[in-house]
Amino acid sequence: VSLVVAFALILVFFDRMQRALWSLPGWLGGRWRERRDTAGHRALTLGLMAVSAGEPIEACKQAARARRLLHAPQLTGLLSAQAAHLAGDHAAARRYFTALTNNRDFAFLGQIGLMRLAIDAKDAPAALAAGGKALDLKPQSAMAAAQLLQLHADQQNWTAALEAIAIVIKEQ
Repeated sequence: VSLVVAFALILVFFDRMQRALWSLPGWLGGRWRERRDTAGHRALTLGLMAVSAGEPIEACKQAARARRLLHAPQLTGLLSAQAAHLAGDHAAARRYFTALTNNRDFAFLGQIGLMRLAIDAKDAPAALAAGGKALDLKPQSAMAAAQLLQLHADQQNWTAALEAIAIVIKEQ
């Protein structure tokens, strides 16, 4: 009986060792992915903080790090667009904002970014087009309507300005 119990314990021990060895690669891979995701989200957070603080070099650095670590092209693209815009790289910002417009969830943010780029470039027709698309995506956006109101007023298009005023007033 002692030999049978000892043999059973040895069998259980080797079975547990085999299972542990077989599951080790998956466990290590999961830990590696978890650490990578944590580092990516940290880079994304630090990048957003750098954009808010107006630090273009740090924002670009953290945006590149977040893009490398995370598989979330919309979030990292938004950070990259903001960082490029802050750094004055309007061509890169335009590429990132345009890429965002292709995603249904981020299209509004992409259009707002394109509108701001056009305003910075003093390109009123492009700003009006992007602002109009943004307002089509979110018809109750007071921020987009306020920007369009200013653009329409600058061009003395009072009919369109009145429509924008109605949205701004409704949201306040």
